[in-house]
Amino acid sequence: METLENEEKDNIEVEKLKLEQEKEML
Repeated sequence: METLENEEKDNIEVEKLKLEQEKEML
């Protein structure tokens, strides 16, 4: 269970980074 939670957290962090990068591109 803990590993799944960690993976979800990592995924959210990655999504946040992607969004930030997209903003910079605009």
